[in-house]
Amino acid sequence: MRPSDLIANGLASNNTNTFAKAVGGNYVYGDPSPIAATTSRDSFGAFDGLSQENGAKVFARAPNHRVLRELYSTQDVTNSATGGTVTASIDTASPMGGTALKLAFGVGVTQHDVTISGFSLPNFTSDTAKIVALMYFDDARGMSQIQGFYGTTTGFSPGLQATYNIANNSYFNQSRLHIVDIHPNAASVTNTLATTDTVAAVRLRFQRSGSASTGNMIIGAGTAPSAYAMNCWIKGFYIVERSLPFVVLTFDDASRSWVDYVRPALLQRNLRVTFGVNKNDVGTNNALFVTSSQLSDLYNDGNDLSSHNLTNTAFTPATITNYLDEYRQCRDWMYTNGWTRRLDYHPWVQGTHNPDICDAMQNEGVKYARTVNPKNFESAGMYDGYMMMPVLQFGNAMSLAQATARVDQAITRQQDVICMGHSIAATSSDTITWSNDNWKGFLDACIKKRDAGQIAGIGSMTDYINYRKRLVTSYF
Repeated sequence: MRPSDLIANGLASNNTNTFAKAVGGNYVYGDPSPIAATTSRDSFGAFDGLSQENGAKVFARAPNHRVLRELYSTQDVTNSATGGTVTASIDTASPMGGTALKLAFGVGVTQHDVTISGFSLPNFTSDTAKIVALMYFDDARGMSQIQGFYGTTTGFSPGLQATYNIANNSYFNQSRLHIVDIHPNAASVTNTLATTDTVAAVRLRFQRSGSASTGNMIIGAGTAPSAYAMNCWIKGFYIVERSLPFVVLTFDDASRSWVDYVRPALLQRNLRVTFGVNKNDVGTNNALFVTSSQLSDLYNDGNDLSSHNLTNTAFTPATITNYLDEYRQCRDWMYTNGWTRRLDYHPWVQGTHNPDICDAMQNEGVKYARTVNPKNFESAGMYDGYMMMPVLQFGNAMSLAQATARVDQAITRQQDVICMGHSIAATSSDTITWSNDNWKGFLDACIKKRDAGQIAGIGSMTDYINYRKRLVTSYF
């Protein structure tokens, strides 16, 4: 389903109102400017991470990302399909803006390899050891996973292999834009490279399951990914040379602990977070949930508020209309209360989504959406329209040592960490409750890393977006 279909099917609004304005058929809301300075910290200037070029999206690139190979020709690219036909061509007007390699997957294709070689990266795994591929799908439900490889030869022995899950991921990766990162901490990694080896080849292996699609990833009445014709565009392959990570703090639902534990720690440390609020919990039980007045206090402190819908009810294809209605009601309530900062951010309820709800939410003005996929966030990916930010989740499954180790990994791999909390209490009693000692200890550990120049900062989505966009100086 495309944005033009959403309005016709009642899944998106097409009338302007006090909190939204039409821009090219989509809606933009909230205050896109930096928040008013409430502290002595810098307030980074922000600008739109997407430009328009002949009606196509142009994705901005931070200056620390070096081009390994951009695909302006099929001459230096080897393509090999299994089970059907993949038509490879150069699209000079790709959905990503400008030129990209277009792969048209036909019915029956179960696997397709894209390989480039002829470059030289000496001692590659002794540093960040990461290659990033930027790509775009017209419907990612038709792709199960991508295996990424790099090695000394096109035989990839020795080499490194890492898996990037798409439709076969229980958390789902259903944005159109995908940033595939290949490095030693990626999922299902196999690494036989020595730190002294020279990397000279990279491959993306697209794999499509023959099993019938079901659930949120259902295609039609259950078409298998391998039986579905779809398109993918690859802009190029990039190397992150140096990028200071950012630690983003977000909370979901409406816990009273936000004022009892979260707020005092933030005020003491001069930090901000982003709260995704379930409206129907607010003010219903003052011992358990925040009130509207308390949310105003949090907002006036400089924290972001965003719509987490009315209730904690996850999306399904059958309930897409209800999900959108809950989102709008919560968002409109926030707007009428004057909480307009970061209404373009949405934490998916329980992390679940699919391409149709992504399209619908983007048509409603959402630019950034967060899942519950437990990994670090690729720092090359701070673009409007990225609908599947992964997380580090606070709770009894995450010790303070494990949480700080994730930040250390982000420093090594030059990534960002998007944290997701729900409730803070005296003890880490369940999967969504973290102890106050862990909470304060994590903040202090990140502050030490910030002050030592290991990370760029720690704060809210607004802090993060302003930081990342401040670095953008050129285009992919």
